[in-house]
Amino acid sequence: MTISNVTKERSCGECTRCCEGWLKANIKGHKIYPGHPCFFLGKNCTIYEDRPLMPCQTYQCEWLKNKDFPEWMRPDISNVIITERYREDITYYEVKETGKEISSITLNWLVQETLRLQKNLLYRLNGQIYKVGSDEFHNKSHNWYSDDKM
Repeated sequence: MTISNVTKERSCGECTRCCEGWLKANIKGHKIYPGHPCFFLGKNCTIYEDRPLMPCQTYQCEWLKNKDFPEWMRPDISNVIITERYREDITYYEVKETGKEISSITLNWLVQETLRLQKNLLYRLNGQIYKVGSDEFHNKSHNWYSDDKM
């Protein structure tokens, strides 16, 4: 598979994965973490018009902001949330599973694309952390898998 270019503007649509507890956050005093979705999540966000700037208005998964990611990589379809992170002058994609183990198709696409684009990738599979990328990324990222806030 190759990246399909998307020309239309993207929106979350039906996807609420970042609010379902797969990422950690604190929304108006209510903690979000694995197994504990956002207090304000119904079918969609019940405080959407009044949602806080951080993290609700500022967070964007990589599918939402990167138009080169194919439609099937939307988190509610692929069952992964991809976040671009920066640490110690290194940019990398961090992949979080959303309730199901990452599929071989999704993982294969991610690895191939990060290699092709010379990006760095950090993901967890069966409790083990894996990295794809530069030597500098491998040397510096020994405990970067984020269990902290978005």
